[in-house]
Amino acid sequence: AAKVSGDEFTCEDAEASLQFAINPAEVFFEVGGFAHTGPRSGLGHLKSTSCPDGPLGYTFKADFNEPLARTVTMFAGARGMPHNMDKDFLDWLAAECTDCLHETTPETYLYGTGTGAFIPVEFQVDVETKVRRNPTYWREGLPLLDGMDQFIITDGTTRFTALLTGQIDYFGEGSASLLAGQVEQVQKSFSDTIHINPALHSWGKGIQINQNRPPFDDVRVRKALHLAMDRDQWIDFTQAGTQVAAKRPTNWMPPGTIWALPDEEIMALPGWRRGQGKIDDIAEANRLLDEALGKDVRFSIACMAQSSQIYIDGCLFFQDQMKKNVNVEVTSDFVESAVQGERGRAEQYDVHYGSKVTTNVGDPDDYYMLSAVPEFESWYYKNTGAFNSSSAMATELEAMVRAQSSELDVAKRRDMVWEIERKLATEAFFQIPYPWTFIFPAWSKQVRGWTLGPFPSQIKWAQFERTWLAR
Repeated sequence: AAKVSGDEFTCEDAEASLQFAINPAEVFFEVGGFAHTGPRSGLGHLKSTSCPDGPLGYTFKADFNEPLARTVTMFAGARGMPHNMDKDFLDWLAAECTDCLHETTPETYLYGTGTGAFIPVEFQVDVETKVRRNPTYWREGLPLLDGMDQFIITDGTTRFTALLTGQIDYFGEGSASLLAGQVEQVQKSFSDTIHINPALHSWGKGIQINQNRPPFDDVRVRKALHLAMDRDQWIDFTQAGTQVAAKRPTNWMPPGTIWALPDEEIMALPGWRRGQGKIDDIAEANRLLDEALGKDVRFSIACMAQSSQIYIDGCLFFQDQMKKNVNVEVTSDFVESAVQGERGRAEQYDVHYGSKVTTNVGDPDDYYMLSAVPEFESWYYKNTGAFNSSSAMATELEAMVRAQSSELDVAKRRDMVWEIERKLATEAFFQIPYPWTFIFPAWSKQVRGWTLGPFPSQIKWAQFERTWLAR
């Protein structure tokens, strides 16, 4: 990385970076870690790249096999966006250090290259990382900060105490954001010094069902579990102080976008209804189980989740709902992240609770490609076993997903997406959606120039260059 530091970013670098993201050399697959589907699910329809003004020019051309609605947004935001690296550095990686980016060590952390506002300078395993201002950053006068020290504090209580006492300025996001009790404590006692920014997360929670395991290969059983969920009680369960911690109603498309079904339509669907509608849903759930399994015959299942409180809570809620409403026994199966990945890829689970729907830029393909299209699917999001248990339905949905991806007329595409959402909600029941998650990142009121909008996890990075401290 030191050999290319300060080099000008030209077309040859842009071309090498995009090809590395989408079509990495075979040698990288041998060490693992590069066989992910992210960039390929975003821009896998790339045909060829070229440099019209030569390798050192400033014009980069990308040709695609077909026009897809997601192309421009994927370039702009995360899933298809390549990490800008120097061509010489990428050539060196392929020739001499194929595993350098496979794990982070104090040495390989310094190999991070790009065109961003900050430069990596130090990594202490399980302690902290440090970045400092890029003196050759291409935007004049930026970044405003001289650097950032990012402390790794795995214990949530310790991390929260560090925020309250001013030892840190920013408290994390996602599964590391404030818990409900911490939000309430800040609101009561620290609102003059700490700012909380509720934001719709870039991930929504849900239950992934392994349809390769009976009785989940029976759509009646899957539908019954879906109907037995009282989503209003999840809202109460996750309440964070005066803040609602989940957005109801939600199916699979991110709420608030044009792709999400209208709230009033979702609220009228079985599984989302309230009052007498919910009573009827639970009765229908029991009828379906009786029909599928025999009168009053039930079963027990294990709910796998990562052993972090935000995921544990999801399984515990599912356990309570299934026992109370349909007399299905759910046991806890909490595992560490590495074990979760191993068992998930091997499909060794009954049901798996986690962040089962994702969006980077609000585009339907952010999620649909990973869940419904085999060549791009991710074990974490895919409709596990759907092509075995419900082949016709899975094939039909794959075709619908591919069709909406190719539709460039926004209004027509929205209607196509809505039809997919309706089919997932009323016929397929491949997974069980929870209300979409709100997260509660918090920061000192001395931090300025920083905010978070909906679905911020990938698009927030552009703000760091304009953040500053009022002290």
